[in-house]
Amino acid sequence: MPSPVKYALGLAAVVLALAACDDPYDFTPDLTTVPARFDTTAAIRKEVRPGGLRVYTISEGTGLDRITEMDQVLLFYTLRLMDSTIVQSTWANSGISPDRFNLPNTIAGFRNGLAGARAGDRLVIVIPPELGYGNSPTSTLRDQTLWYDIEVTEVID
Repeated sequence: MPSPVKYALGLAAVVLALAACDDPYDFTPDLTTVPARFDTTAAIRKEVRPGGLRVYTISEGTGLDRITEMDQVLLFYTLRLMDSTIVQSTWANSGISPDRFNLPNTIAGFRNGLAGARAGDRLVIVIPPELGYGNSPTSTLRDQTLWYDIEVTEVID
């Protein structure tokens, strides 16, 4: 057991370290590292899929495997509302690691929009509420059209 003096010094060091932080309990993401919204006017391919789902291929990757709706994928993304408000982004806080998605567990528009893409593709997927969270009565996004900027890093079989 540490002596009372060592304990007090250790506690004081922790208190001083916490006081030096603006707010040690602030977990607000740093959105300054999020890239600007992808420009769909420069897309090399534009598709309108069933249900009003829009998929814009900004640039094509070199991956060999095409994504199916049953795959797992690693990707970077930013979810925005149509007014450009950022809801979440893997690029926040310097975005050094892509997220893993098991596509069968995602919303229909995300799953359907990624189908056919491959590693290295940069896409914009615009998802109407019916293919997003429209069927989820408690979701704050149920009436929202969702804008996803996506960079696929890997297709996992």
